[in-house]
Amino acid sequence: MSVDERQVRDGFTAYVKGLGMTSSDVERMHRELQVRLGEGRPSRRPSGQPGGPPSRRRQWVAAVAVAAGVAGALWVHRPDPPPPPAAGPTLAEQLVGVWHGVGDPRLVTVFHADGTELSFTDPEGLLHPATDKLPPEFIGSATRYRVQGNTLVLTTADATGQPCDFTFTGRGQGDGQVELTPGGRVGPGCVAGATLSPSTIVRISPASPAGLSYSVAADSTLTPVSTTNPLHGTWLLKGTGVILAVGATGSAAGVDYRIDHKGTIDVAADNSGTLTVPRGGQVVLKSHNPGSCADTLLTSTDAGDYSFDATVVADPCNLFAGQASLHWLRIH
Repeated sequence: MSVDERQVRDGFTAYVKGLGMTSSDVERMHRELQVRLGEGRPSRRPSGQPGGPPSRRRQWVAAVAVAAGVAGALWVHRPDPPPPPAAGPTLAEQLVGVWHGVGDPRLVTVFHADGTELSFTDPEGLLHPATDKLPPEFIGSATRYRVQGNTLVLTTADATGQPCDFTFTGRGQGDGQVELTPGGRVGPGCVAGATLSPSTIVRISPASPAGLSYSVAADSTLTPVSTTNPLHGTWLLKGTGVILAVGATGSAAGVDYRIDHKGTIDVAADNSGTLTVPRGGQVVLKSHNPGSCADTLLTSTDAGDYSFDATVVADPCNLFAGQASLHWLRIH
């Protein structure tokens, strides 16, 4: 082996050290370099004559080839790139369901799969969404919506039926939480001078990671219920997507209720019927739809301003996601 050949071989060995290549890899790279340079066999002829030792120029070419070989080895043995961050659900993929307005505790918005949207400011709206006998404050708005990428367009109508399109840009803040930034309004039904502010909404049903962390202020005390009055409201079963809407006291026979976990409490609840309080701390849910369900019985029902607790005695309709001790959080 000539001095130049030894230098090339040493160069290969030095540059690939630590790359995880074996000695056979170095031998192979060296042989390939010799073939490319026309040095397949040794010669003792003077430098510069045909078949003679490599000239300085060819030594320089060899050095370049070494660098190229090392670059190739680096490419082959480069570490795998880190995986791209997991993409969260798009606005369209997560929008259908029941949403609660952060900073606006009275507002509950339901986006339906058919492109309609209803906003409610009272549980009566969830219990009787199809009636026109409700006071207007119970239903905040009834609109159609469409999603284009990260843009949400809500179409409302004025008293004469003229439409107004409100445009929002939706920015995900985690699965189940979206920040809506107003982008403008267009249409003959738009009210001049009306302004919209940015808002954040959280999907509470079906359950979402953001909805599962929903919290309310802590009650200083909880008192055993003796009437249905303390239970009037819209409630979220902590750690689930189960929503319970309980109507205002209307008669001694009880009040209406709806309960659902799929995000369709206003149009297709899991269960609905009449809620009664036959004695202190005891609550009975008598199912009307489906009518085949036996009564659901709760005991030790204690309520406060922001929450109520209860213990399940009988749950034949499987309303509570298998939970035996219930902690409900007030939505409105």
